[in-house]
Formats: sequence, structure tokens, C-alpha cells
Amino acid sequence: MGKTKRRGISKTLRMEVFKRDAFKCVYCGKKPEDGAVLEIDHLTPVAKGGKDDIFNLVTSCLDCNRGKGAKELSDQTALEKQRNEMERLNKRLNHLKGLKQWRDELSKLEDSEIDFFVSEMEAAYNVSLTELGIKKAKKMVRKYTLEMCVSLISELPVEKIPEEYKGRCIEYMEKCLAIKSVETEKPHLKDVFYIRKILLNNFDVDRHEKAEITREIEVNLLAGTSKNWLIECARECASVWQFLKWLREDS
Repeated sequence: MGKTKRRGISKTLRMEVFKRDAFKCVYCGKKPEDGAVLEIDHLTPVAKGGKDDIFNLVTSCLDCNRGKGAKELSDQTALEKQRNEMERLNKRLNHLKGLKQWRDELSKLEDSEIDFFVSEMEAAYNVSLTELGIKKAKKMVRKYTLEMCVSLISELPVEKIPEEYKGRCIEYMEKCLAIKSVETEKPHLKDVFYIRKILLNNFDVDRHEKAEITREIEVNLLAGTSKNWLIECARECASVWQFLKWLREDS
């Protein structure tokens, strides 16, 4: 029976060894830019039972590898290489442990924040959240922060919840938080919505008209038009189109 053909060192393992040894020969220090052709060498030769593992592999140039043959490096060199490799692996392991601990602690903190928000909400509105409601609460805390969510509870007592949202207060809170977030990023939108509300109360407005008057009010406010003048126009105009005409004539 013939000998079993020995499998070579994988490309991935070869690259790991090259990276560890900074792409230079451990015997003479030469690099590819010095004209060296790099190979993988065994600290303990295969002929003497050396294995194809990273602790027994080093980077060698073609000249040093061919000249060394089946001779081993000194024990001190072999130990130094293995010690360096162990230090590198330990650093990576400690880094991963640190990341896992940080992730676990963050998850515990997030769970505590969500539990607190849910308990505050259930007490304030005398409700018991379903599994879907708790998922929505978790999404709100992640998106808007615990402080913003809890603050809204104190700003929005149960009597201010619209009748159509009774029993679905978390949906109304989602809506309020979205508006509040936009107004925080763009403070002028609070005035835009106030002026637009005057028009919506006085006239029937379709979706396209609503978008147009919102845009025109915002453009005028950002251009420096007086908020009080816009409010007066919204109250005095005979139609939405007259309001838009006044705004465009003024600009």
C-alpha cells in the first residue's frame, strides 16, 4: 500500500503566519521588498513530528528555508515565537470578553429602562400592555430615549388622550413622540403646524393642498416673515388660495 499524500498548509493559515511575522523572514529579517521570496517553515521539522499548526510555523525566505533543511531553530527562538503568539491570542480573547461583557451590561440596562417605562405608563393610564404593546414601548425607548418617553407621560395626563385612542394610548404616545422629535430638530415647525391648523379648521383641504400650504408657511418663516403676520393672514383669508397668494406676493 502506498503512502497517504500529506495535505499542504491552507492559504488562510499561511496568511495568518505571514501577518504575525510582519511579512519578513524570522531568520534573516528580509522582506519581499528586499527581494525575498517568503515561505512557511516548521519550527520542529515535519520529519521529526512537527505539526501544521500556527505555533509550529514561522515565516522564512526561500534562501534560509532551503539552507536550513531539517534543522530546528534554537529552543529559545521557538519558545519566543510561541510566547508572542500566545500573547496575541490572549489580547484578542480579552478584547472579545470585554465586548461581550459590555453588550450584556448594556442589554441589562436597556431591559431595566423598558421595565421602568412600562410600569410608569401602566400606572398613569391604568392599562396593562399586551406583548405587542411592550414591543412598541421597547422601540420607543430605543428611538427616543427613556427621559423623553417618561417626560411625555407627565405632559400627557390620561384626560388629554383623545377618545379614539382610549385603550390604545401607546399608539397616541408614539404619534406625539414623533412630532416632538421633529419639533426638537426643527423648532420652527411648531409654528408651521399652528398656522396650518388655523387653515385646516376653516377650510376643507385635500392632501396636496395641505402639503403645499405647509411648504409655503415653512419657507416664509425661514425667510424671516413675521409669525404674527402669517397667523393674521390665516385668520383673515377667504380661502386657502387667497392665503397662498398673500404669502407669495409678500415674498
